[in-house]
Amino acid sequence: KGARRPKSKFAGSLEVSWQVHIACPVRDDRDLHNLTEAETVRARPRLLADLTRLSYAAAACEIVDRLSLDHEPNRRLYLCLTGVLGGIEEVASEQLEALFWYFQLRVAEALGYRPELANCANCGTLLPAEAAWFSPGLGGGVCRDCGRQDAAEQDGQGAPDYLRARKISADSLRLLVLLRGDPGGTTTATG
Repeated sequence: KGARRPKSKFAGSLEVSWQVHIACPVRDDRDLHNLTEAETVRARPRLLADLTRLSYAAAACEIVDRLSLDHEPNRRLYLCLTGVLGGIEEVASEQLEALFWYFQLRVAEALGYRPELANCANCGTLLPAEAAWFSPGLGGGVCRDCGRQDAAEQDGQGAPDYLRARKISADSLRLLVLLRGDPGGTTTATG
């Protein structure tokens, strides 16, 4: 309440993407709480000076905000967020999109939704080195038969487009494996 006013004692420490230690007493009878202390832990002025970087940082913060529960600390999500914010600040502009995809995979993993990339997420068969399918609804890569079946079922049920299985290239599958950070990768996807 009033923290963003120009004369506020917090005005210099509350910027998008900055790490801040705050004190905010929580009262059960209120939805909005008063900020009593704010101390900047890590400022990121480079993000504020570059609109593209700021957009990626704001999107990362929004993802974590929407996927986290109020009053429920999640250290893994916090580490994902602080890591990507540091990366957004440091990497070359042409690497921002790949970094953002990497961050999203890490967030999914932190929440228990690690995509299966070595075997078909539906039937368990080893995925081929050539083109495969990817099904968000089934939780990862799927073989050709399961991918076609899933796509047909999703179409028949009127499921949202983002849940439908899609054919992906071997390069896309390899990139997903690399972004996910498997130490050994998958036997077939990495060649």
